[in-house]
Amino acid sequence: MPPRDKLRAIVSNLVDRMAQSPVNAWEMRLVSRELFIPTFAQAEFVATSIEPRRALLKGVIGEIIGRPPEDPQVGRCTLTVIAPCLMISIVSRPTLEGFLPDIADGGAGRQALVDHVVRFVLAGLEAVVQDNLNQKG
Repeated sequence: MPPRDKLRAIVSNLVDRMAQSPVNAWEMRLVSRELFIPTFAQAEFVATSIEPRRALLKGVIGEIIGRPPEDPQVGRCTLTVIAPCLMISIVSRPTLEGFLPDIADGGAGRQALVDHVVRFVLAGLEAVVQDNLNQKG
């Protein structure tokens, strides 16, 4: 699968899981809170749950921008890909629906959000690639 398609699949999965109704999304909200307000379980949680996902995403982003996954630029890009998805997961449902009234429909609204986030992220990654090319030239 081309890296851009992989990125779309990852973002789609994140948005879909994080935009679920509050009853179904408690796990994602718990994960988000553990990242922001760590408990005694954070180290194990990061090692077993976050790190494999972060490695996957860094690999995909590295492919897109032409850098190895351990490059600091890939880390910065990875954080900016994840940030909007985390925001969706921690904001209260009424606040989320205030910004995105069609998010509750489960289909068109979520797909429009996925399309928007992917377009936004890819434009940012393309800007990073262009900056890298300009610095080489």
